[in-house]
Amino acid sequence: MTRLNAVVVAAACLLICSVASAQVQRSFVASYGSDANTATNCGFANPCRGFTAAHSVTNSGGEVVALDAAGYGAVTITKAITITANPGFYAGISASSGNAVTVNTTGLVVLRALSINGIGGAIGVSVTAAGGRVLIENCVISGFTTAGVKTSVAAAVRVTDSVFRANNDGIFVQGGAFLDVFRSKFTNNTQTGVWVNGEIDGTNTTGTVTESSATGNGTSLGAPGFTATSFSGATGAARLTVTNSTSAGNGSGLFVGGAGAGQISILTTSRNTVSGKGTGLFNNGNAGGGTSILQTLGDNIVRNNGTETSGTLTSIGGT
Repeated sequence: MTRLNAVVVAAACLLICSVASAQVQRSFVASYGSDANTATNCGFANPCRGFTAAHSVTNSGGEVVALDAAGYGAVTITKAITITANPGFYAGISASSGNAVTVNTTGLVVLRALSINGIGGAIGVSVTAAGGRVLIENCVISGFTTAGVKTSVAAAVRVTDSVFRANNDGIFVQGGAFLDVFRSKFTNNTQTGVWVNGEIDGTNTTGTVTESSATGNGTSLGAPGFTATSFSGATGAARLTVTNSTSAGNGSGLFVGGAGAGQISILTTSRNTVSGKGTGLFNNGNAGGGTSILQTLGDNIVRNNGTETSGTLTSIGGT
């Protein structure tokens, strides 16, 4: 081989290798895939087997698509990405320990049409990056020993058309997070359906719940359908607004409580139906010097509870 030919062959090899290793906008996983197919970027014809492998070859802002029914393994997300199922197919992520999905990026992350299962795992979706943005759409998150979704940082988590069942808590947020829940269900979780908690760093943690339901969650005082609290030592407020929703058969319906001096927890409720065992609207008061406020527009249906209301309710006018 002449020197010129050798140079041409080497250049061609470099070109082929660079193309094969370049990240792509869309990658694929399948039950019949192989993670060795990262060499060809987990393409449609040669999909990878797990979400982690496909994530590694996908551009920031791209998407990973599960082509058929299978479990695709726990994944840590470090870039803006969408992970989604092919419509009509089951795409599972199971965790026997730790987290099923860890989101450690400030880029926009979308989780769509996934079944996220705890088989001993602690958290379904753990959001660890301050400034993170996570959209959870049409997902089922179940069986986690800590929470279906949890964040303790100032991240934004938005949940739509999803189901949280048989977790310890359905969703738990604190640390300055913002939570928005729309048209979702929380059922048979050991403690709460949705829990917004104040934190020690002075930032306010805020949540809204709209057109959603919490049913059969917990049986104890501390096991409401929807709750806003501040732990002892917290200096930031917990603020939760629940509208057009149902809380039925929980340890209590809507619960607000403070646990120490300087803390404030505010729960605002409007056009909700609250029924079943326990206490319907429960303001646990100013325990330990903290301030708990349960605001109501006076348009809730509160019926057939063990106790309909407990503590001070503050009537507020609509605007």
